[in-house]
Amino acid sequence: MFDAFNRFLNGDIPISEISESTIENYKQSRLNSGIRSATMAIELRILKTAFYMALKWKFVEINPVVGVKIPKDDIVKVRFLRINEINRLLQVIREDDNCDFANLVLAYINTGARRIELLFPNFTWQNVDLDGRKIQINGKGNMKRFVPINDALFSILTKLVKRKTIAPFEFKPDYVSHKIQYYYKLAGIKRANLHSLRKTFGSLLLQNKAADLYTVSRLLGHTSVKTTEKYYVDLLDDNYRDSVSSLDKILTQN
Repeated sequence: MFDAFNRFLNGDIPISEISESTIENYKQSRLNSGIRSATMAIELRILKTAFYMALKWKFVEINPVVGVKIPKDDIVKVRFLRINEINRLLQVIREDDNCDFANLVLAYINTGARRIELLFPNFTWQNVDLDGRKIQINGKGNMKRFVPINDALFSILTKLVKRKTIAPFEFKPDYVSHKIQYYYKLAGIKRANLHSLRKTFGSLLLQNKAADLYTVSRLLGHTSVKTTEKYYVDLLDDNYRDSVSSLDKILTQN
């Protein structure tokens, strides 16, 4: 991203002379080149954070990115669950004595799978490799991807396999969608749906820096990293800010 900005500047403008109009021209140049609005939004957020650091170090007197409008046309706000919401959701499900459904919810959260990707007939025991600790998911367009089995999912699957059923989860898709809304209501969780569990998987990985954007994109089965950027731009903004802020400690040690 900084390479693109440097190419635009052509190495001729000192950092102290970069103005709001410079940033605006850069934005228009990048958008005209065909990049998505979500990608441009990420670049501007990175630049804004970088210039805040430059301001702190007195390399500049103002942050030239502050007045530049960030494109939002194709940025999608992601509704993911916080840890306390996950705990409340699981609590009401278990209080309803529906442990099988609780297991399915945990499976969605720990794999990032879409609704039908964990349900029969798309997902059977043939998709599960407990020895290799991975599952095969048949995604959109019959695109296959592999997701590692973490400890939480391993515990669930090793218990379910003893039942000798055709598939780990034999719920009907409509039942799953209806039931999750019922439990959300009981738990007092608003504006969430089944897809929020998938988004929670990606959000937790990014928020905890357990995976980078490319890895999350592959695990979710997105056809492009740009799709992942669109959905997680706000979380990426936080990660970029933390990354740039870490330069404080690095530079003070030298």
